[in-house]
Amino acid sequence: MNKTRLILVLFLTSCISEQHEFIMKAEKQPYLLQNHGDERIDNYYWMRDDSRDDPKVIEYLKNENKLSSEWFKSKFDHQSEIVNELLGQVPDIEISFPIKNKDYSYYQKLYKKDQLPLYYFKTNKDEEILYLDPNIKLQEQEYYSIGKISPSPDNSLIAYTEDNNGRREYDIRIIDTSTLNILNDSISNASYDVIWSNDTEYFLYLKKDPTTLINDSVYVHKIGTSEEEDVLIYKEVDPEFNINLYTSKTKKYAYIDIDSTNSNEIRLIELNNPLNEPYIFIKRSENHLYYLEHIKNEEFLIRSNKDAPNFKILKSNKLGNNLEDLKIVINHDENIYK
Repeated sequence: MNKTRLILVLFLTSCISEQHEFIMKAEKQPYLLQNHGDERIDNYYWMRDDSRDDPKVIEYLKNENKLSSEWFKSKFDHQSEIVNELLGQVPDIEISFPIKNKDYSYYQKLYKKDQLPLYYFKTNKDEEILYLDPNIKLQEQEYYSIGKISPSPDNSLIAYTEDNNGRREYDIRIIDTSTLNILNDSISNASYDVIWSNDTEYFLYLKKDPTTLINDSVYVHKIGTSEEEDVLIYKEVDPEFNINLYTSKTKKYAYIDIDSTNSNEIRLIELNNPLNEPYIFIKRSENHLYYLEHIKNEEFLIRSNKDAPNFKILKSNKLGNNLEDLKIVINHDENIYK
């Protein structure tokens, strides 16, 4: 072996030895998982800590962080240089595109000095109003973020969802736009979505299963009442299905989209009468996915994959349909995905 090769081998051996100093091996504890007729062993399942309070897991993560910090200290200090370079490229202020709601506009401003954006609206008089600064609450706790902003149809109220622990378990709060006061109305452990009734007297929201964190319940809240008085209008009992809420483009309906991987069912809520029982548009069936949009009156366009892997477009002129009765607008094409 010549001198050059010897030096290279010694160098690589030194690097490998140095890396081994910073390798932390996690303990293996075999755990059997059984799902869908399949079995597998997860040696690191013990690290799953949904409650975030297992001392053994926390201690392991602290040691990993310590090891990472020691590794960086052993290298040249380019970390500060890189961070400062990146910070130098951040603009002093970023403004989001405004979202119109009748004659009001809603938008955010993120200042370089802040962790979270500030929330503004402009009135029909072009007056800019700051209505929510989440950085204030962030100073008081380890984690805080805003999920969704939902102004009421008449812009008199703004619903927003806030996450206080990072697990997307949202609380819903309401701001009065005339006074900027937060109302006493408060919903805990809700999901992301909030949909207003057309008269601003009610809003719809979702609740999660406390164990699986799957959205499984739809409630209606009346402004000025307590959460305990809220009305449950739909409860999904199949744990394979999750619920999402959407609003039709015509603002006449809210869609309760109950979906799994290969099938779904959509129920409609009239936003003029949110306490009425939801209509089933097309009943769920195995391996059938569909999506719809309200056009006018009782006319809907439906996108369906029934016997159509690339989907087809259908039309309905009424509520409560059998799939076979729908009119085909654009048929399935095996070469074109719709």
